Amino acid sequence: MNPAAEVVLTRRLKEQNTMKKHIRLNRRKSAEIVLAPSTPAERQEMDKNVIDLVLRMLFENADKNAVDLDKDVLRKARIILSQKETQRIWDVLTSSGWVSPTIGFGKAGKLELTRAGFQMMSQFGGYAQYLASMQNNQPQTIILPIQIEGESENSPDDLIKRAG
Repeated sequence: MNPAAEVVLTRRLKEQNTMKKHIRLNRRKSAEIVLAPSTPAERQEMDKNVIDLVLRMLFENADKNAVDLDKDVLRKARIILSQKETQRIWDVLTSSGWVSPTIGFGKAGKLELTRAGFQMMSQFGGYAQYLASMQNNQPQTIILPIQIEGESENSPDDLIKRAG
């Protein structure tokens, strides 16, 4: 075999070898997040995060009429909550006025964004941003002196008149 043919043959073998390489994807399951708050501060932080997740999911999937809290939100985010915590989150969400449970056959456990919820998400972009905005815009408490009728003799105007 001539040297030029050997070079061509080795090139073809190298190309075939590189083509035969398989790309293997890491199929390990991502870790699930088990949330079990033990203190009120942890529970409050968990509530903020889960409510923000649910509202974002509903807002981003506005083309769907309703989203199942357990299947479409918590399982997709790989969050595991106890049944008691899931029910408590459900109660908090439905009492907020931003989310309402859907009514109808086959729609048990599904939530939909209300008009107020859609407006809040459009304005702030998320529940976490809404809370941050509310904390920044809290009015400062200003204590002003209150003058009661009948105590006018100790008012600053009276003291100036007496001195003058």
